[in-house]
This record gives sequence, structure tokens and C-alpha cells, in this order.
Amino acid sequence: MKLLMLPLLVCILSAHAEDKAPDLSELKKQVETIVLRHYPDAKVSLENDTVRFAFKTARFMIQRALKTGELQKAVEETGPEKGGILGEIRFVRGKYMGAAVLPQTFRTEHYETYGMAPHSEKHDGHLHTRITYPSDVKEKFLTELVALLKDFEKYLPQK
Repeated sequence: MKLLMLPLLVCILSAHAEDKAPDLSELKKQVETIVLRHYPDAKVSLENDTVRFAFKTARFMIQRALKTGELQKAVEETGPEKGGILGEIRFVRGKYMGAAVLPQTFRTEHYETYGMAPHSEKHDGHLHTRITYPSDVKEKFLTELVALLKDFEKYLPQK
């Protein structure tokens, strides 16, 4: 019985290893270069499968419309102030299967969030990305960062 369980255990462990995100350290360096070029005092970090950056953020009360058109109760969330920026880039296995059509820009009273999910067949995953910015965002920053993320595969380890 124990010998029969061994192949199953090996299969489970190898499948679990495949679920792990690839090393994002080179992608983080590239993102950091662009972010710091435009926002020199921003903080950029990499934790597990997610690259984050932030500069001049605050808490805002945001009220969104439901699909029925009714307004939901306002919720508090972090967003950028004028001159600030906020971003989260997370590697997720498989193709994007979310409800929102991406890429798309979502607007609130205080800021906009650009969502995208570029896919890599080679790494069987996508970058679930949210870049949140105020009306005074540096357009060149957005252009450079989006171009980098669309081509993210070349910053991941070779398979």
C-alpha cells in the first residue's frame, strides 16, 4: 500500500511546485527602474508572487455602482493623492478568468485604475495588474510601464 502511495505523493508535490510563481526579481527590477525614474521617492517591493509600488497614497471613501445601477455602501480603500501612484502586479497561474474585460480603465471620483492581465503561454500564467493614478499622472510613466508589462515574459526565468 505504501509503495502505491509514493507515485501519488510525487505527483501531488510536483503539481504543487508548478503552482508556484516564477522568480519575479528581474521583473521587479525593471518595474522599479520605471517607477523610480518618474516617482523617485516611491517604494517598490516584491513579496512572493506580487510586485507593489506606492507613493503619496491616502485612504479614500469610494462608492461604486452595482450592476443594477444602485450605489453600494461606501468602502474605504487606499489610493494615490495628486502627484502619487499605486500599483500591484501579481503573477497568477492560467489565463485571466475574471468578470471584468481587461485591459480597461476604472474611474472613481478621486483616481483611475488601469487593469490589465497580459498572458504567458510559456509560463502558464498572467500578470493581474492594477495601476492606480490621479488625474495628474505622468503619461510617459503609464506608457512605459504598460509596454514593459505587455512584454513581461522576457523578464522571467527561461523554462
